[in-house]
Amino acid sequence: MKDSRVILSDILDFQQIKEKEGDMKKFLKLFLLLSLLLFIGLGANGGCGGCGGDTVKPQVIITEPTNNSIVLEIVPIKVNATDNVGVSKVEFYVDNNKIGETTASPYVCNWDTSNLQYNSTHTIQAKAYDAAGNVGESPVITVKIGDIQVPEVTITRPQNGDVVYGTVLIQAQVIERSPLLKNKKVDKAPSGISKVELYIDDMNNPISIYTQPPYEYNWNTSNLQYGSTHTIKARAYDNAGNMGESPIITVKIGASPRKWNFLVYMDGDNDLETYAIMDVNEMEQVGSNQDVNIIVLLDRIPGNDTSNGNWTTTRIYYITRDSNTSIINSTLLADLGECDMSNPDTLSDFITYCQNIFPAEKTCLTLWDKGGGVWPRSYSKDKRSSISYPSPMNRGTRGLCWDDTTGTSGWNCLTTDEVATALNQARIQTGKKVDVINTDTSSNQMIEVAYEWRNEVNFLVGSESVEYAGGSDYATVLEDLTSNPNMSAQNFAKTLVDDYQSYYTSYDTTYSYVNLGTPFTTLINSFKNFAEALYNTSDLASVDYVWWSSTTYFDNWENLDLYDLADDLSNSSSDTAVRSTANTLKTAISNAVYYKNTGIYASSQWPAYGLAVLLPTDDQWAYYSGSNQYVMLALSRDTKWDEFILRFVAYESGG
Repeated sequence: MKDSRVILSDILDFQQIKEKEGDMKKFLKLFLLLSLLLFIGLGANGGCGGCGGDTVKPQVIITEPTNNSIVLEIVPIKVNATDNVGVSKVEFYVDNNKIGETTASPYVCNWDTSNLQYNSTHTIQAKAYDAAGNVGESPVITVKIGDIQVPEVTITRPQNGDVVYGTVLIQAQVIERSPLLKNKKVDKAPSGISKVELYIDDMNNPISIYTQPPYEYNWNTSNLQYGSTHTIKARAYDNAGNMGESPIITVKIGASPRKWNFLVYMDGDNDLETYAIMDVNEMEQVGSNQDVNIIVLLDRIPGNDTSNGNWTTTRIYYITRDSNTSIINSTLLADLGECDMSNPDTLSDFITYCQNIFPAEKTCLTLWDKGGGVWPRSYSKDKRSSISYPSPMNRGTRGLCWDDTTGTSGWNCLTTDEVATALNQARIQTGKKVDVINTDTSSNQMIEVAYEWRNEVNFLVGSESVEYAGGSDYATVLEDLTSNPNMSAQNFAKTLVDDYQSYYTSYDTTYSYVNLGTPFTTLINSFKNFAEALYNTSDLASVDYVWWSSTTYFDNWENLDLYDLADDLSNSSSDTAVRSTANTLKTAISNAVYYKNTGIYASSQWPAYGLAVLLPTDDQWAYYSGSNQYVMLALSRDTKWDEFILRFVAYESGG
């Protein structure tokens, strides 16, 4: 029994051992399987050698500067670095020497080259590290220390958009932009400009080459077509081999300068259209020549005169000689569509266009249309929506140049101050004053008008009284000008006056010019004293008497001849200050004004001396008395005349 128990025990122990061996085999199989899976997983991630970790090197490349480039002073070295896990740092090497490192993107290191020899070459490399210690190296690039600043080039003359003619001086300005380097080792660096090239139209072949300043070229444009456009450019090279280019400018070929521009701002956009066409045909009897440009801006109106193709827009004509007295055959420069001739911008643009495209030594501007004396400042930017207060005299016309197509308001004209604005804008644009203004309109030869325009024109020509529809005798005036183009502005102003008188010998007319230079300054000073004396006088009765009985007046009754008013008061006023200042004013008017009259205005009963002034009665003043009207004119601001008018009006209304 004992043996049986032993045997049974042994059998049981043997079975347990067998079971344990099976468990061990299962464990080993599982371990091997897990090891295999781990090995496969690490292998997919690149392995880590004997340890089984990250073995992938970062990728790194230098993006700036580029290989074989020229660098100078502080050079930013820029690197692009990536890694499968992450970049821990980037190191920067110049000539195998570490100059810096960074641990965060963007990877940039500023390399100071100021102590390096000019023209020396250097190598740059970057190294990128990851957390596992893998190192990626960029390709090595080579750079050279040198000058990389291109010269700065500018065409200073002519300017972009200029109209040029004749021999044109082209000037280029060149600035060497090579910096002053810090280290004396770079003294051997070449400096200075080696050459400058000028190009006209053909940007591949220079018209002229210069090795030293001034960089100037006289360009003969006489054989180029009028109105053609041309491009100009300059290139400059420095001694380091850098090249700079100027911006390309464009210029247009204009006419050669003439002695005179005779410009006519002709507002036929009303019931004077037929007379406008007649006057253009008068001008064509003479036409422009080699000394005189005759240029007309003509605006017509629908439904009036159907001749000449019945066009109704606004056109610019260059007047040429023509024997046909009814058809306009001159050169059409532009059809502008419908323009508002009562807009000061239209006048300014016309003057500027003519002065720029057709340069001349002297300019006469004729303002052609209806007129009615001084018209106060416009009190609204939108004149068409303004309330109109027309005077009962002369159908309410004041100011000049009514454009009936743009509206029917009494403000639909060029007011006195608006003309001054237009003239000022044109002078700013062209740098030139108008020499002579001929107001071929009625009743605009007034001291208020002359004072408003005094800074923009030298001689003012016009009529104190109504003008007849035929206006100036353009055929005679232009024959005189074209045959004697060297005449001065003052002599031409006198010619306009003399020719007008000769043309209207059988009518009642006045025509004069005012010298707006020093003589007018003296006149204004005398007028200020005269206005002050009248403002302070206690003898308004004598003013009222001469107003009603003796002083010359015109179609607008409130417009009095200034000289005749002063003359009457010098004889009738009991106020010594009024008499004294009146006599001084008469002398000043005589020195500043040249006049010629016909008919009743040439008589001793109703003499006219070339310059009117506003002096209304109480009912007439109602049309001028707005707070932003007559009192806002320059003459009102600078003298006591408007204050005197208020005293006179109060006296008149009191009986």
